[in-house]
Amino acid sequence: MILDYIGVKEINGSLIVLDDVENASFEEVVDIRLDDGTMRQGRIVQMDGNRVVIQV
Repeated sequence: MILDYIGVKEINGSLIVLDDVENASFEEVVDIRLDDGTMRQGRIVQMDGNRVVIQV
């Protein structure tokens, strides 16, 4: 299943924070599409309710 989430709460170095994320799993690999269309991969390294932290 593919889910798209738009909007970033915070970026700090190689960490991205997203709010209101549902059905995510710890250590899940995610694809990140940048504004210019390039793709990056990251991994969910922290979860707190509906907030996730992704390391790119």
